[in-house]
Amino acid sequence: MTPEAAAESFAESLASGGSRDALTYDVRAFQLLERDDLETAIGELLGLTRERGDARAVETLGFAPPPRYAQDSPDGAELIEHIRTFVGGAPGPMRSAARRALLRLEPSDENIESLRQDMIEYPAQVSSVYSTLLLKEVGASLEVHITNLRHPNDLVRHHAQQALFEHFGLQDLVENFFSRLRMLVGLNLIQLPSPLIEGAEGLESVVRALAEGASPESLDLGYTPGTYGHTLPGILDILNASKPWPPVPIEAMKELDGQDAEWLREQLFSRLNDERSTRTLEALIEIKPRDWRTILEEEQKMETERCAQGSDNDDSDWLLELRAAIAELD
Repeated sequence: MTPEAAAESFAESLASGGSRDALTYDVRAFQLLERDDLETAIGELLGLTRERGDARAVETLGFAPPPRYAQDSPDGAELIEHIRTFVGGAPGPMRSAARRALLRLEPSDENIESLRQDMIEYPAQVSSVYSTLLLKEVGASLEVHITNLRHPNDLVRHHAQQALFEHFGLQDLVENFFSRLRMLVGLNLIQLPSPLIEGAEGLESVVRALAEGASPESLDLGYTPGTYGHTLPGILDILNASKPWPPVPIEAMKELDGQDAEWLREQLFSRLNDERSTRTLEALIEIKPRDWRTILEEEQKMETERCAQGSDNDDSDWLLELRAAIAELD
């Protein structure tokens, strides 16, 4: 593309409002502009950020071509200071775009941490995907996402998981519903402290081993059926049945061993928190998987907090049921 064509293409991009398929205006044309046209383009982008709060404009500014707009040049320092004015404030597209632009122009630990915090406070799908790609470029992706596996927001944890699986090529393994990797994913997405951390620690152990050169096959991430593995599909069908929920097959569940028992444990923990049903509560008490008592107590605490935040502050039927079940155990 000639400089003249680049100037024309960039002007058309600004006039059209940009493409729906990108977070920026025409970056390729922007980076090919000659000096006068580049200064004009940057002035226009700065105007859009000031006057309209245009997130697409500030995102584009992050691609200002060096050497003139390098961080240690006068023009680069001035541009960075302008972008820095937008990295605070409430979470949203403008703040995310500004933090990504700042990191592109000034790759530093401080700006990496700033973008990581933005992903936590504003875990929007598009924002997180673009931020993940940028963190890969600057070599900060692994530690950022390992840290995010422990965040209380389940969407933040989901984005962290997906980024790590893509990085290490684990998508096929995680698609196996009965695999050990999928079991760790399920634990990490439960909104209760103990399983959340157990899943995070398990996933961290996996990705650190992979980063050090271990193969997925050596980490036992797949599925090895136990003695009664052939019963899992039927158990899953019952667990997934629509309301009115059928009773769960307690005796068949008690027979499960090995990875099958670990899979069932995660399923019951997850469904206790999501489904909040008598059948799951009774199954946990009957089967008694590892840490089952802790999970009941954590669910009771969470439901107590939910009720306290409600408009009438009344105890829910679910909370009363949990209390009664735990009282019987004492």
